[in-house]
Amino acid sequence: FRELSKKLASDDFSRLINAQNIFIFGNSGSGKSTLAAKIASYLSDKRSSKNINFIDVNNSSTGTSDVLRSYSRVLGFPIKDYNFFNFNDSVEHNTLNIFDFSGDINFGVQKMKEIKNSFPSFNFCSILTLPSGSNSEMIDGLSKKVFDIRPMIAVTKLDECWVGAEEFSSLALNNSRIGIVTGTKVLIDSIIEANENSLTKYMKENFKGV
Repeated sequence: FRELSKKLASDDFSRLINAQNIFIFGNSGSGKSTLAAKIASYLSDKRSSKNINFIDVNNSSTGTSDVLRSYSRVLGFPIKDYNFFNFNDSVEHNTLNIFDFSGDINFGVQKMKEIKNSFPSFNFCSILTLPSGSNSEMIDGLSKKVFDIRPMIAVTKLDECWVGAEEFSSLALNNSRIGIVTGTKVLIDSIIEANENSLTKYMKENFKGV
């Protein structure tokens, strides 16, 4: 278990802690907006700062996520429109910007590539939401789509379904790195860094007899 955990654990968590721009993307229903809110809450406490914006990245057919709008009201962090975001001057006022890419993963990947091509000096930390219970076929398909981006993986909805040995093995074979594990129901103190020790502990507790 420990060897697999070493291979899977991301060493990028400190990058998330220090990031000024965080891109959260994934398939529809994978927990993107909820993760955006959890990260906002977590980093607000960590940095003792309220200078946080949600940046809503949507296409005309999806519109602003109701979930994101709800979290914005609860946490008191504003939602800004992606179309009016100044990528050339994103570091002013030491503000944290959390981009929520609504819709499916293809939309998110396309938009991120557009941003990288148009603003090559713009720095960001990318996080792919992967709901627990995703099968190996789905993981293989997602890994191919995000190969050029190499995002940190956030395993979401862990309180709804467990992650099995097959899923962990598939992630390892695709050279994916898990940085965050989280559930759905609790907003505060609900992000866990997926390091070697926490992943090993999870596997020992859940893979008895495997």
